[in-house]
Amino acid sequence: MGFGHKEFEIETGEEITIEEDLARRDITINAMAKDVLTGEIIDPFNGRKNIENKMIRATTNHFREDPLRVYRVARIAAQTGFTVEENTLKEMESLKKELTTLSKERVFVEFRKALETSKPSIFFDVLRKANVLRVHFKEIYDLIGSLQPEEYHPEGDSYNHTMIVVDKSVELTNDVAIRFACLVHDLGKGVTPKEMYPHHYGHDEKGVELVGNLGNRIRSSKYMESIW
Repeated sequence: MGFGHKEFEIETGEEITIEEDLARRDITINAMAKDVLTGEIIDPFNGRKNIENKMIRATTNHFREDPLRVYRVARIAAQTGFTVEENTLKEMESLKKELTTLSKERVFVEFRKALETSKPSIFFDVLRKANVLRVHFKEIYDLIGSLQPEEYHPEGDSYNHTMIVVDKSVELTNDVAIRFACLVHDLGKGVTPKEMYPHHYGHDEKGVELVGNLGNRIRSSKYMESIW
């Protein structure tokens, strides 16, 4: 296994057991199989138990073979509302440098799927807990600790405000583009000098360039036009 998601060798053969195959899957709830002849559920990594406990857990250290799994875990957490287990968060953090090897298209697909969920904030919160939010979503990360006037924003910093707004947008629309607009509406607050807190004069104008920076980092224009 090497750097990125391409530097590995594929082994095939009848001698490979189903358990060995399942060990290569990303998380335990995806590492189950069914014997079509007997109906037996093959579950060597306790995937059913993790489903019952609403827990996302890396199957084995083979998790590290594809850095995209970092974003898949965060997206699945947003889709299911499941909690990501602590050791799995550490596995995600171990792939931090390799995230830069991912194509824009692969990152964008997971991001878009996250915005389609009933609570997109979970996607970003999981990445934050894994200490990888800054890699592709620096503008969102920079909102952390960006203080706002407490009388108008009792929810806390600009990050908390943004997460609330993007979740509320789900109640209003299925249009992913509008949800994206809600996500990025306050990016300009992330570059406000701390000495200006809690005020953010001109953040709307500053945000224009930041939205472009985020967009350029996670998608190619031709690809985005075809699916958004």
